[in-house]
Amino acid sequence: MHRWYPDGPFRRVLETAGKASGSPPPGSKLRPRQRLRRGSREAMSRTRVMLFTGRLGGGGAEKNLLRVANSLDRAEFAPEIIVARSGGSYELQIRNDVPFRPLVRHLTRSSTLSVFRSIPALSMSARSSRPSILCSFMDLPNAAAMLTSPSAHTRRVLCVQNNPREAYRGTRLEPAVHFAIRHLYPRADAIIALSHGVAAELLEMQPALERVLTVVHNAATGNGFDAETVVPAKASGRPLLLACGRLNEQKDYPTMLRAFARVLETHPAARLRILGDGPLRSSLEALSRSLGLSRSIEFLGFQPDPFAHMKAADLFVLTSAYEGFGNVVAEALACGTPVVSTDCDHGPREILADGEYGALVPVGDVEATANAITRLLDDPERRRAFSERGKLRASQFTAESVARAYADVFRLVLSHAA
Repeated sequence: MHRWYPDGPFRRVLETAGKASGSPPPGSKLRPRQRLRRGSREAMSRTRVMLFTGRLGGGGAEKNLLRVANSLDRAEFAPEIIVARSGGSYELQIRNDVPFRPLVRHLTRSSTLSVFRSIPALSMSARSSRPSILCSFMDLPNAAAMLTSPSAHTRRVLCVQNNPREAYRGTRLEPAVHFAIRHLYPRADAIIALSHGVAAELLEMQPALERVLTVVHNAATGNGFDAETVVPAKASGRPLLLACGRLNEQKDYPTMLRAFARVLETHPAARLRILGDGPLRSSLEALSRSLGLSRSIEFLGFQPDPFAHMKAADLFVLTSAYEGFGNVVAEALACGTPVVSTDCDHGPREILADGEYGALVPVGDVEATANAITRLLDDPERRRAFSERGKLRASQFTAESVARAYADVFRLVLSHAA
């Protein structure tokens, strides 16, 4: 399992995470942010960590950044969130003791353009505030972080949050991202991959990354999460399937819709609820109409709190063509919702432990997906077993444990710099 980076300094960081989290107590409230004075005595006595991404909203990578920032031990770390542009849907969930600052003031629709326009401001911010750690999330912010010139004592940690080959295949960004991985990433002080599959991809693209590479799975739940306190969303009492994710080609919703049409042949009362927005929404709604699903499917758009819907569902379904990790799979497990997922590269097989905690089906296989859903709907005992095992599995992906693993990486990087 740990065949990568056997001689690197970051081996087994996740498994050796510290025992004490110093995280806020369960139930602590996230209030509107109040800016901390950057030069305050309290902030200066702790390790300053600047967390950077393009925009704080919409995806699993941004949610993971938020959970790490909210959960780092405040006795040791003073986190700050910097984004290329504001307006992200997760901004209101930032703890009130975490400073938040957008770098690009003028509006731009292009996330790529905003990230690269932010490089001068990011450099200036890193030089003036002198963080010990500049930790970036996602490939374009990672490249931007490596193109900055922070103060000499700042260490750069890059977090790779998607499949580096598939996420950009055939796009204009593919050459730039691959160039960054091969030529910029080796200069980082540490690289955190969100799954072992992604780590393997990175090493195939640039073997020199072995020196700085480790794996820390993403957080599935926030501070003090308790599935028993989640109030289920309103449901009709009929079998409910749930899907959650951006409506784009990566998630392969056409396979899900066609599989659901087959499920309705034996379970005509079943319903499918889809959370998420994206460029394919209109075409997916048209496909659902052509398949005769209009009365059995709901497109609810982006939902900032998917847990209520997960708690209400009988099954969670993911049909992605590829993933970096598959946060929503772990989130569903945390709610006790059985999962049917494609065995895509990468993440679901790691989360579900080769099918021990949920059903795995081949990518793009309508019949296998429909059969897996039908078998679980017909077998309440198997659903119950998956539910109980899944909650135990999800306990390994809490924000507190993931923040401890990130803290271990930060400490190791700083100890090597000393």
